[in-house]
Amino acid sequence: MTRHGRVARTPVSPRDPALLTTSIPEPRSTARGSGRATAHRDELARLAENLLSEPTVRNLWRQQLSLTRIFDWLEGFPADTWQDRWLLSGSDDLGSGWGPRGLSAGTRSRFTAGLGTLIVLQVVRPSYSWLFGSRLLGVYDAYRRQNQPALFAELKQRAGGQRCDEHATEALNVLTRMSIVTGKDLLAFDLEDLTDYARARRDNGRTVTALPLAYDILHAVGGLKDSPPTLREAQARGQLTPAELIDRHPIANRAVRDVLVHYLAERSAVLDYGSLVNHAQMLADLFWGDLQRHHPAISSLNLTDEVAQAWKQRVRVLPDGRPRRTAHAVFLAVRSF
Repeated sequence: MTRHGRVARTPVSPRDPALLTTSIPEPRSTARGSGRATAHRDELARLAENLLSEPTVRNLWRQQLSLTRIFDWLEGFPADTWQDRWLLSGSDDLGSGWGPRGLSAGTRSRFTAGLGTLIVLQVVRPSYSWLFGSRLLGVYDAYRRQNQPALFAELKQRAGGQRCDEHATEALNVLTRMSIVTGKDLLAFDLEDLTDYARARRDNGRTVTALPLAYDILHAVGGLKDSPPTLREAQARGQLTPAELIDRHPIANRAVRDVLVHYLAERSAVLDYGSLVNHAQMLADLFWGDLQRHHPAISSLNLTDEVAQAWKQRVRVLPDGRPRRTAHAVFLAVRSF
């Protein structure tokens, strides 16, 4: 920002492939799509039968019942794709508390089984925060058998040869979650996909201890092309500029984006790099990113009291419902801004 109150234009950083338009762009990790987003429920039910290792009459009946439950529920939300219906349900922000209220244990089990089938078929792609907060017994294994099974098998073999079973399994789960959420081929992942995953883990108060091993085994099978052989070397490539830090978070309004970039540039004179990264994430994601998700047409930093108070309530809680321990730091950063 200049001394006269005008905001100078700054170029979009090379790390933001989407031009900043009037609508909110898609996240950087864009899914290739399974082609089943608009498939009829009967077609998906037929595809699901191939997932059963023991297609007995009873198992087929149980699968059909689970899919009927989840299809009937999702069709209650007005959208053209199953993914959009899932998002409209609000469940993506609820973790283990997703779905209709007041379900019995048995009915909830059927809903969970049906949703797991849709995840395996790449019909529904929940967020990282949802996956972290949900127990999906058997879904990850089924997903690996259905999607790029030969490559997943090679990754499993390499992971097992390097670390203990528990650590190897978690490294494999890291790559599975990334595939579920982004919808990308394993060999199409890049460093920013892993960075997105690490950020999501930390935002949910979880560790990323298996991420280096996930990087190692993916690199060993031909993934992460043109990247160093280890995650440590890849992360040592240098510091991002204020513009690049802000542009890691899609901001629809160019004027607001420019204000954030100039403010971060000013703060860079007195903050270490780690603090600068945290500031960018708090301002561009937890503050403005949250506001534009809930108010897509928002274009002014002059918030009404109602909008501001609602934002404060949201930021106090993590996506899985737990209190955000760093909420006070977010408030302080926004107040200073």
